[in-house]
Amino acid sequence: MATNFVPHMILSETPTPFRSPHFGIEMDAWSCLLTKVLGGFLALLLCSSCEVLEELSSFDKGENIGQASTSITKREAIRILSERGHEKVVTVTLPGGHSKEMHDHPRDSDIVIISGNIRIVTDIREYNLSSGDEFQLDAHIKHSEFVGVSGVTLVAARDDAKVVKKSKEAEPGATETEAKVESEAGKETETEGKEITPDEIAIREALRESATGAERSGRYNIAVLHYQRLAENDPRDLDAALGFARNLRYTGASKDAVLFLKTVRVEHRNPAALHLELVKAQISAGFISDAEEELLSLESTSLENWEYYALRGVVYDHLKRFDEAQKFYAAALGVSPGNVSVLNNLSFSLAQGGKLDEAISLLASLVNSEFSSVQLRQNLALFYGLKGDFESAERLAKQDLSPEIAAGNLSAFQMLHE
Repeated sequence: MATNFVPHMILSETPTPFRSPHFGIEMDAWSCLLTKVLGGFLALLLCSSCEVLEELSSFDKGENIGQASTSITKREAIRILSERGHEKVVTVTLPGGHSKEMHDHPRDSDIVIISGNIRIVTDIREYNLSSGDEFQLDAHIKHSEFVGVSGVTLVAARDDAKVVKKSKEAEPGATETEAKVESEAGKETETEGKEITPDEIAIREALRESATGAERSGRYNIAVLHYQRLAENDPRDLDAALGFARNLRYTGASKDAVLFLKTVRVEHRNPAALHLELVKAQISAGFISDAEEELLSLESTSLENWEYYALRGVVYDHLKRFDEAQKFYAAALGVSPGNVSVLNNLSFSLAQGGKLDEAISLLASLVNSEFSSVQLRQNLALFYGLKGDFESAERLAKQDLSPEIAAGNLSAFQMLHE
């Protein structure tokens, strides 16, 4: 009888600080699976993706007013704004306790906090900013400002026109990507017939380096900004388009990624990679039927691409067609033998199909190999917990988790079997 939980596999290159270079399609199975199996016990889990999210700026979490975030110098703040195309910046210091009631600005705001804290409140959201945080706000968005007790020092762009438009606050009823697409509609590609100067090449390379660095360090919201500018400067830049869509997905804006990819794939002569990224975004956004249709349209052109087969396995797992999913994982392994990501996903497909012992055997072989990782060990601990082998689950949990979290997970498994 099949085990009653939903497929875990959604994304390729899912953000996790522990991801093996061999991993191509994986996600935080520990979190997603136990969300369904253990319900209220989710707070007890270790979630590698959650650890990454905790490293994001404090305004994304909506807390920590009055506490320090990431230390940053004035020079670093100016560099960040200049990389986004701002030629003029100004340093502003506001005293502790300063406040300003609802107002707006005639142009887009783009700031980096150097020290102190400030809370910005709009009609639909509150942002708590501290050292190292970056914040963008569209022109004419009403907001109020409240400075923490220690005051705040920030660097703000003062251009007449802002080159990069990427706001954390969009107009109601329209996503950021929709607004971008609408504003770009009917425009000719800026790079068509235009000679690129050495300075422009240097700027693009610096932006690309900043984008990849931000993505590697888990600062996906910053990576989105850099990749967006690269994609806007050259709509034919495939790497920029993929990076923008991928990091939108990492920040939870998968529906925006779907919209973006559908508009730009016609710009590229070889869109196979964009099609596969679109599938990942569709799965992440919950558009499983759309993802299946997209994959079927690629069937004749992707026979040597292991990721194509693996994504079909992911889709069929979501549709609870586990036997079909496992056939596609086998096909992926035929193209890419020993691929750890595919094997990890296959283990979850087996578990979901009621073959928990086979899943444990497969994952245990990976954990006992040179490819062992935190995620693999905790996925195996999950399987042992579901089976009722609490001793093995506890042993693995203690390798990577704090004593409190390990104990909480063990208690959750025990209650599941009561």
